[in-house]
Amino acid sequence: MMIAAPARPHREVKTDFVIEPLFPWALADVAEFIDKQRRAGLGAEDAPAIERRLKWLLLENPLAGDRHPMGYSVRDLWGNIKGVNLCFPSAFLAGERRFFGLCSGSFFVEPSARPMGFYLFKKYLGAPDYKVFFATTCNANSVPLWRSLGGRLIPNSETEYIVPLRLDLMLSAKFKSAFAQFAARCIHRVQHFLTRRTPAFTIEKCEDWDKLAALFRAHRPPQWISYERSREFLEWRYGSNSPAHPCSLYVFRDRQGNEGWFALGTLKRGAFKGAMLLDAVWPRDKVSFKDVFSEITAVAADSAAALFFRRQPGFNRSEYCRFAISRELDARTFVISAKNSPQIDLNTFDYDDNDYIAWMPRPSSAE
Repeated sequence: MMIAAPARPHREVKTDFVIEPLFPWALADVAEFIDKQRRAGLGAEDAPAIERRLKWLLLENPLAGDRHPMGYSVRDLWGNIKGVNLCFPSAFLAGERRFFGLCSGSFFVEPSARPMGFYLFKKYLGAPDYKVFFATTCNANSVPLWRSLGGRLIPNSETEYIVPLRLDLMLSAKFKSAFAQFAARCIHRVQHFLTRRTPAFTIEKCEDWDKLAALFRAHRPPQWISYERSREFLEWRYGSNSPAHPCSLYVFRDRQGNEGWFALGTLKRGAFKGAMLLDAVWPRDKVSFKDVFSEITAVAADSAAALFFRRQPGFNRSEYCRFAISRELDARTFVISAKNSPQIDLNTFDYDDNDYIAWMPRPSSAE
């Protein structure tokens, strides 16, 4: 049963709908609403699973607090949810400056309340104390709205890259004939021979959150706008309560003692399992990302048929990976700077590309 909303000052109702802030007691209702909107399409999560993921994202987030709601909803006069726009804070570092951005997602409005979508979005943009508003999951329905209000598209944010690591597994999953299986085994032998290499780094698994956070602080490019990888953030994002768990975090070290780390999650596409690159930190003035990426693909190849990754700020993909398949996603990233705040440089905006974890159904179930 829906819990009654807190008492509000009386105001004249001019429409059949009202916009209200969302608070924790409404999480189950929000999950049911999202489940209803997605049921015909994704079907990878039911309402309880969505509620668990949203609890992690909106309530357990180390930056969450009482200073802002977890989003806004459109409700009819009977209290039924007809639209939502969820949001959570993200901390950024630019030089010596620390500020907050507000990430939006799960923006759905039912057709009967569609005119309220604009006002729902404006309510989100009116949240105080934030310098930037962004979303990593803008689709064909929301892109015009973002553009109309000054949103700018992050270059290449709509592109996902795929590196085939085990062509034999990918072919075997798609083609079941005996000849296809034989060809796949032959391809694997050839691919293994051609990709033999001498490791450039010592690599070990690591969930020492203090160490990972310290490496981020040491190697963060000061001229970039980078999302903050604090100890609390890393444990929240990759720890036991995260939808990404179990994922794999690795510290690597070269012969000169230079260290960095990267995070790999799992992703199922069709019948084969892939690995997705979630994050990477390294000493940019001492180690090339091309060498780091080579180690990432080698580690991923131990358990995955393909490696999936997104844009790396400051790099042209051909500089570190020449052989990758690209595909355009429905989701893309838009940014709006707050009123009286300077426009950010989109090419050096190292935002948390969180749709792999935050908004997407669990990686083990995604199709």
